[in-house]
Amino acid sequence: MDHGSTAPWSWNQDPDARYPSPREVAAGLGLDPAAWTVERADAPRRTATGPGGRTAEVTDHVLIIRRTA
Repeated sequence: MDHGSTAPWSWNQDPDARYPSPREVAAGLGLDPAAWTVERADAPRRTATGPGGRTAEVTDHVLIIRRTA
């Protein structure tokens, strides 16, 4: 799991930051599709709580890859 967005209270507020999608991350691994299967690659959103109780909707990336061979 990794981040798919930046929370407003994050130290890194680079407006040009780009978060690759879970599918892009999987493709970048260069795994042999004959030996590996992407079981899950999605970007669920959730409400996170930061300093002082401030809340914001953020995106998490979930990537599950299973060895098939």
